[in-house]
Parts: sequence; structure tokens; C-alpha cells
Amino acid sequence: MRKSLRIASMVLAALLFFSYDSLKAQVKIGGNPASIDPAAILELESTRKGLLLPRVDDAGMAAISNSANAGFLVYYIGGGPAGVAGLFVKTGGVGGAMVRVTTEGGLGGPWKQDGNLGTAGSFLGTTNNFPLDFKTNGATRLTIGADGKLVFAAGVVDDAVPATDGNNVLVLATDGTVKKRDLAQSSVTSLNALKGDLEISLMDNAGIAPEIVTAPPVGATPGRIELSFPTLTGQVIAGNTPTYGFMHIDDYTKLQDLMAADGIKVLPPLTVANAVAEGAVFTKNGNKWELALSPATETTAGIVTLGAQTFVGDKTFSNQKTIFDGSVEIKRVNPASGAPTLLVEGATTLKSVAAQTLVNTDNYNLLLQDPSATGDAQYELKKVTVPGWKLTSTGIGQISTTSPTPAVGDATGNLAFATATTGTDFAVTSTGSTVTFALPNASTADRGVVSTGAQEFGGDKSFAGKVHVGAAFGTPQVSPSNLIVNGSVGVKFRTAPAGSTIGPDDYIVLIAAAGAATTISLPNATECSGRIYVIKRIPGTNPATEEDNNVVVNTTGGQTINGIASTTISVVHTSITVMSDGTNWQMLSRGTGF
Repeated sequence: MRKSLRIASMVLAALLFFSYDSLKAQVKIGGNPASIDPAAILELESTRKGLLLPRVDDAGMAAISNSANAGFLVYYIGGGPAGVAGLFVKTGGVGGAMVRVTTEGGLGGPWKQDGNLGTAGSFLGTTNNFPLDFKTNGATRLTIGADGKLVFAAGVVDDAVPATDGNNVLVLATDGTVKKRDLAQSSVTSLNALKGDLEISLMDNAGIAPEIVTAPPVGATPGRIELSFPTLTGQVIAGNTPTYGFMHIDDYTKLQDLMAADGIKVLPPLTVANAVAEGAVFTKNGNKWELALSPATETTAGIVTLGAQTFVGDKTFSNQKTIFDGSVEIKRVNPASGAPTLLVEGATTLKSVAAQTLVNTDNYNLLLQDPSATGDAQYELKKVTVPGWKLTSTGIGQISTTSPTPAVGDATGNLAFATATTGTDFAVTSTGSTVTFALPNASTADRGVVSTGAQEFGGDKSFAGKVHVGAAFGTPQVSPSNLIVNGSVGVKFRTAPAGSTIGPDDYIVLIAAAGAATTISLPNATECSGRIYVIKRIPGTNPATEEDNNVVVNTTGGQTINGIASTTISVVHTSITVMSDGTNWQMLSRGTGF
């Protein structure tokens, strides 16, 4: 536990150190750190080094456009949709464009709203495989595709032509220009050789299939188209019987009879004597049909009547409640088969069961199931006789926390519980009628309970909730943080020699560059996922100068720091913070503070 709290304290200290720079009003990086321009919030000073901006590709440009605020400056490496490499600045808020920093004059300059001075080779458009959009009010109206096709946005071209206008269409001339032409109605010349207005007639025929006949015009105009379907007469035509078509009046009359209010009449059930095997009989009485239903018997299917009946076969009632309003008698049909008389699957509820007062001197019968049985026998209820003293109102026997007089296992079954802190592990012992639970206090070697005194625990400990250090018991500090320290924090640091390797117990490492370039190595990142190190370069001599040799931080096993094998601390009083992601090392910060 002490080790877990020590690690948590170091994490908190790192967070406090990270906020150091943000508390200062001005920042000076480079030589002569004691002198800073009073008008600068950030000053860089060097006689041989410069400012290296972030270098981003197309994915980085898109991410900056969708998240960064105005004024963001990067160097685009080029080669993609964003265009030629160069400096780009964010001119709008989130979602705004990235604008290339360039001069007005020169090749590739911006296109002005009032026009440009044309030169040989100048044009308005794209130089890669991307379309050119024309917008108004922020919406795309016209697009020239990367393949040269002209695309109008939906709703841009008005297709509502007034009745007084002609039928104008856009056509593409052989020279590539778009021209307007009038499209006369006569362009659609005929329908099945008929022109102008048409008349469509629906009729029946004597065939077996539908027909479409283009009849000669009755006059000059209009033309006429006849749609004819066969009539269902039941007659065989050319060896075929029509299976669809218009309905005959006789069939229509039969359907009317069946669909009338009393078209099918249900008679009272027939008697058992004249029950039929089919269970029902249809009889035609004039134009009406009468349905007679038979009552069910042991040999005949039928309906349930109000009289006494005997049914055979398995009957299943599913998904609904079955109610028997009266006594229910269940008889065993075949005692020799050994099948249970009553089989109930699912939850069983018994109502109106009279409560009984148990007397300890009596014996009682319990109904139990045998879990070792197989087949239907595992569901059978069996009777077990239990002495009354084992079935008291407090459960099986009596349990108390005071020492009873009876011994364990006597006729009353009373027990007493006691606790102790002896031993090295949890143990349960019994002496007479007393059962003792021994719960020792935890230590570095033994497991046990947490006491109110000083303790030291062994093994790794994980806390699912918040950890409060230094807060009064019962009044923890209110904070959204998982680790809350109400007091001072100390972290481990050491000055490492050149060529050494950072160890598992290190946190802040100080190293000076003496003579040639000084190296220090990080441990294997796969063995310390989530671990954080702070490495600070201190001066080899005083006063410190920028000409001191560099400190090189190396990795092991082919691992990287932000994608490179090593990183250099070239300015004295500069520190870096790195973290293992389980595979490589990630640099969290670089600056003059922790």
C-alpha cells in the first residue's frame, strides 16, 4: 500500500510541476536567460539555432482546420490536395480554412475579386484531381468535375416552364458550347403507330389471356387502344381453361350468398349418437350453407359442450392462465409405469394454505426433490421427516453471540459466535458450543483486516475509488481528482552519471553535459507501460553557456521517442518529460520547467 501511495504522490507532483511555466508571465528560451524583451510573452535567442514550425501533411491540415482556432501557423509539406508546400495560417474559427502565406504578385497568387492582370499560362481552377466549385450564399451551385463534366446542383435549373413558353432544352454543340433549343411536342411521334390524343377502352374477350389491340382511328383523331381481359366462364378454350380474368355473374352471386349475414349458419351441436369422425358437417339449405358441429368424445374430434365429456390425447395450454373453478381430481392412469401423477414445470404458487404453529417436540414431514435422480424422477417430490427442534421461528436451531449452556450438536442446536485477531490467516475454530472467527491484522507477510493502528501492507494494491492522503477521517477533501493530498509532497530525484540507464525507481533525473556529448538511456518501454520520467540538463560549469555540449537521451531495443531513436537536450536548464505507452516512449513536454 505504501508503494502505491508513493507512486500516486509522484504523479501528483509531476502534475504540479507541469503547471510551472503557465504561471509565469514571460518565457525566455535560449542564451542569456536573465534578459528578456519586456514587450514579448515568448522570446527566442540564439546565434546558431532557429524556430522550427510543425510540419504537417494533408491529414494534419484537415485536423487543424476542424479543431484549431484562428492564428494557428504550420508548415505544409505539400504533395496533396492542399497544394504546394509552404507556410499556412488559420484565418477562421473551428472549421475555417487554412490559407497559404504568399505574395500578391508572383505565379500562383490569389485571384482578386476585381480581376487579375492576365499573363501567359494564367488560369482560374485546380492543378490536381479535384473539382472546382462555384458557390453563392455558402452553397455549391455549379461544379466543374475533375473529369471536366459540368454539374448543376439540385434546384439550380428551373424546370417549371409556363404554359406560354416553348419547350426549351440545353444542348451541347459540336464546338463544346451550351445552346438553347426548342423541343416541339411532335418530337414524340407515335404510340403503337397512333399520334396525338388517344382513347383507351377496357373490355372482355372470349380468349384465355389479356390482349392489347391498337384499333384504327374512329376518325382522323383520336386513336384508340383496347385493353381486353378474358371472362371466367369455366369453359375450356383451345384446350386451355382460363385461370384469371373478369368474374362471371353466377360466381358473383355465389360469393354474395356466402358473404350475406346468414350465408353460413352454425347449427346447435349434434348429439353424441350422430357425431361424425370429421367433427363437423356442411349442408346446403337452398342458397344457404349450414354448419353442424359434433361434440368431442374419446373417439371423435369435436367441440367442447356444456355437458360431461371425456377427452383423450395430450393437451397443452401455453402462454395463458388456466383456471379450474372447482375441485380438480388427478388420477394415475398406469401406476406400473412409475410416471408421476402430477408434473408441474415452472413457478408454482399455492394459495389458502393454513399456517401451522411448530412445536419442538414434534416431528414434521418436508417435501423435497432428489437432485441425483434422472428423467422425470428428478422432478418428483419425496417426503423427509425432520425433528421439530430444527425448525424454529429463527431458522435451523438458534444462533447467539453469548455463550450458551448446551454443547454443539445437542437437542436444541444452539450455537455462539466469537471473534479474535490471533493467527496469521483467517480461521474458524470451535470449542464446545462456541464458534470463533479469527481475523488477524494485515501485515507485509500476512493477510488480514485493516486496523486503526499503524500498519504496513505487502503486495500491489489497486484502488477503485478516490484516495485521500492527510485528510481528517470522516471529512475527506471534496475534489473530482482520484488522488487528493492534503499536505506536502516529496518526489525522488538523483544526479545520474554520463552513460547510465534510468532505473525503475527513478522519477526526476538530473544530468550534466561534460566534455563530449553525454548520453543517458531509457529502460525498455514494454516493461513499464504508463511510467513517467523527467530528465533535466544541468550546467556542467557555472556560469552556464549555450556552447556546453549536448545531452543525448537514447532508447533501447529499437524503440523510439515520438518516432525517433533518440532526442537531444541542447540548451542548459531544459527538461523533457517522457511516458511509456507500452511499446515506445512518448514525449509529453519540453521546456525550462518540469
